[in-house]
Amino acid sequence: KPDEGTVEIEDWWTVQSMLVSWILNTVEPNLRSTMTYMENARDLWEDIKERFSVANGPKIHQLKADLVACKQAGMTIAAYYGKLKLLWDELANYEQVPVCSCEGCSCGITTKLEKRREEERVHQFLMGLDDVVYGTARSNLLASDPLPNLNRIYSVMIQEERVRTIARNKEERGEVMGLAVQIGGKNRGRDEFKDKCTNCNIDGHDAANCFQLIGYPDWWGDRPRGQGKSGTRGRSQNRGAGRGKGAAIVRANAAQAGGNSSAREAESHGFPGITSDQWQKLMEILNIQPDTTERMTGKSQSNEWILDSGASNHMTGTLEIMRELHDIQTCPIGLPDGKNASATKEGVVLLDEGLKLYNVLYVPNLKTAPRGC
Repeated sequence: KPDEGTVEIEDWWTVQSMLVSWILNTVEPNLRSTMTYMENARDLWEDIKERFSVANGPKIHQLKADLVACKQAGMTIAAYYGKLKLLWDELANYEQVPVCSCEGCSCGITTKLEKRREEERVHQFLMGLDDVVYGTARSNLLASDPLPNLNRIYSVMIQEERVRTIARNKEERGEVMGLAVQIGGKNRGRDEFKDKCTNCNIDGHDAANCFQLIGYPDWWGDRPRGQGKSGTRGRSQNRGAGRGKGAAIVRANAAQAGGNSSAREAESHGFPGITSDQWQKLMEILNIQPDTTERMTGKSQSNEWILDSGASNHMTGTLEIMRELHDIQTCPIGLPDGKNASATKEGVVLLDEGLKLYNVLYVPNLKTAPRGC
């Protein structure tokens, strides 16, 4: 500080006022009100240091704990690296690399310590990557000798992420269709009902299966002989069965065995070549899994999974059983009952005996608890 009455004293006070103002403006407003105003910048700094300066040990411990817990967890490579970079830079402010104080030092200790810190950051970056997505690429990098630097590893992972994103976008261009289970015979069209009965001259069956000759089944009821359920003549009804868009197919997402005689009677109509005994056996077969329709339309409460090697994706509506979950571009889902849904996330599901399902789609409001497909 210049002596009072000198020319430099005014300039000195001007600088002090500027420094005091700068220090106060950098302090949080709620703390600024608790500080005593001082004209001398050094006195103000010493007062702040005495009140707020603490040891660095707890902060260093916290930063290192955050580094260990930092995982990708569905983030992009750039976002994950940026999160680590902030922690590394803050930790470097507290743990600076020591500099050799020897005159004319030729051991290069500072360079070696910087290289060791770089390798430590490389391992921290690789450890936090998603195992399922980047496990193979990480193994290849760790097998390299010498180990690439951090910038090179970051570049490789960015390229790997882009390749996977392109492949995923191609896969999601088409609508992902749900698994459909089909029971029974193949689709019968008009060509498969070429037989014509020589007794009643009606298409769709032969004389060996003509009800007028072998007798009408129990489900025929009190309807007039020779007429269909709706009251039309038999020829018209049999033609309807011939073109019935797969009437002989019993689909898991369209056919549910009835629990009473009226339902069985209604479903048996349109099968002129099936006797009542054959129809009864078919109903018994379907009753083995009565919840087939509900399971395929997303209303089942079953704990079982239906695994299909030909399905484009498996899906579930239970978020709690999924691991390594990450957001995806909204993906349309076609359900077997004709309705549509949307998948918003993708992850891994761990089944019994260590079996894993990868790329499982999460479909909100798909009522399959706790596991579905």
